Amino acid sequence: MFIRIAATGGELSDNDVDQIQKDLGKLERRLKGGKEPYLDIHVSGDDGAPTRKVTLRLEYGPNQLVATAEEADVLLAVRQARERLLRQIEREGRGGHADHAKR
Repeated sequence: MFIRIAATGGELSDNDVDQIQKDLGKLERRLKGGKEPYLDIHVSGDDGAPTRKVTLRLEYGPNQLVATAEEADVLLAVRQARERLLRQIEREGRGGHADHAKR
């Protein structure tokens, strides 16, 4: 999986970047097979802000998914956004939107 990480308003440490890549391994394992996924990660807010917003944009095959999370801990926000992406991928696999899948 190709991963691009961008941060505005505050820098990410090398340890943060390493941990983000490690945390996204679960997502990468889920997307094995087919065209290589592309994941764009944007972190906004500086270290002094009460929260930092993380946006994950995933492109794989014809699918484009977006998930966001906002937390004081940037690594926690990444994990929350990752879980939201995984739920969207699961819905896609069941045939579409959650409302449709429940019927």
